[in-house]
Amino acid sequence: MNINEMINKINKEMHDKGKGPDNLNLKKFKHAVILAPVYIKWDILLSILKGLGKKYSPVLLLNSGLKGRDELSFITESVGKDYLYFGDDYFPVRQILDQTECVIVPEMPLDLASRINLLMPDDNFPKIILESVLKKIPVIANFSVTAEMTGDNIPFTLKNKVNELRNNLKNMGITFKTFPEICRDFEIDENEVQLALQKTDSAGSMKITCDSPECSGCGLCLDKNIDAVKNIIENGADRIGSKPGITSDVPEDVAKYIDHTLLKPQVTDEEIRVLCDEARRYKFASVCVNPAHVEACSRLLKGSPVKVCTVIGFPLGATTSQVKAFETREAITKGAEEIDMVINIGALKSKKYSLVEEDIREVVKAAQGRLVKVILETGLLNQEEKVAGCLLSKAAGADFVKTSTGFGPGGATAEDIFLMRTVVGKEMGVKASGGVKDYKTAKEMIDAGATRIGASAGVKIIKGDSDSSGKEKPADY
Repeated sequence: MNINEMINKINKEMHDKGKGPDNLNLKKFKHAVILAPVYIKWDILLSILKGLGKKYSPVLLLNSGLKGRDELSFITESVGKDYLYFGDDYFPVRQILDQTECVIVPEMPLDLASRINLLMPDDNFPKIILESVLKKIPVIANFSVTAEMTGDNIPFTLKNKVNELRNNLKNMGITFKTFPEICRDFEIDENEVQLALQKTDSAGSMKITCDSPECSGCGLCLDKNIDAVKNIIENGADRIGSKPGITSDVPEDVAKYIDHTLLKPQVTDEEIRVLCDEARRYKFASVCVNPAHVEACSRLLKGSPVKVCTVIGFPLGATTSQVKAFETREAITKGAEEIDMVINIGALKSKKYSLVEEDIREVVKAAQGRLVKVILETGLLNQEEKVAGCLLSKAAGADFVKTSTGFGPGGATAEDIFLMRTVVGKEMGVKASGGVKDYKTAKEMIDAGATRIGASAGVKIIKGDSDSSGKEKPADY
């Protein structure tokens, strides 16, 4: 059976009844997209996410003005960094909406309603709503401006215009409900919401929006929850990723599972020294660095059990096989013990399968028995390409397939892990990398077939070390 026949066979099996993620009861992979073009109070937003999380995998789009706020760490830990977007971000509309069951707009402002009515997809908010309407995905919105336009102080003509706008959007297929109605329909805890609504201004407006969001102190921040990391490990994860900046003790039973990672381009000698000092002190499993830092890490870690892992063809995978092989051999001479290579993505998408397999095989040969993981960059691939990438990695003798670099679009999803595990069987490892930041997400990945987890959660959970935005920098994946 040739590669094309194998791809077709696996794709057919994955589409057969009972052959997909439903077999694992992964009901949460049906997305509910929440659009927040205005500032919604943090505690209300968290109540919405918790309620929807019982049945869906929430995807959240926030106003771009919220970028950089400390309070985002609560939101990021709730939905995962790969499911949190902003109005001016790249948003993978097709990939997300293909798995979306509903779109919810807790508060639709007048300007967004007007842009939708005029078919003006000038940012992600109207674009997602218009695409959802075209795909006949239910869009439920709270357009409270109509309820607020009461009394004699509002010009009659303006009232008519707003009502006409609302009717136009209804005719497009958008359903309007009050916020309490949305809560009831989607089993969002009304008691929590009511408590949040009581935190209002002196006028008692009971609005769900605010101009100056404050931390709700909801307790969802996992930075202080060591048990979450232990649960990830106890449920089968071989590795947890981390970033430098540790300030207190790390339990030994957790430390041995951590890959201490620093891959940003501007890394200094001092940062490498800190990375290795921390890895040695806490007896981490490995450090993962760019090839230029392998020799320094090997020297700094000499005599310790900490391994040195490096990346090859990183992060684009677009160098030639000869260059990747040379890079691998040189890294080994400098002390590298594990190799993470990026697949030739362009060749894979062009169906140049012989080239892709040979590319991987050359790195496996050059690694001389050392562990080789193949990074597929799943966010750039369709299902057929993911299947092909796994089959070719297996045929070429690699030890692992891995989802993401951390530099590309998206990260690990349980659907991808399930697919990768189905294709490679038990003979290879599957590593989920990108967006795995809490126990719930890690458990879903493990249930789907992951045998390693790459994430910033490890040290961040143990140490409370968080980027100010709550969002891990891609270069530190």
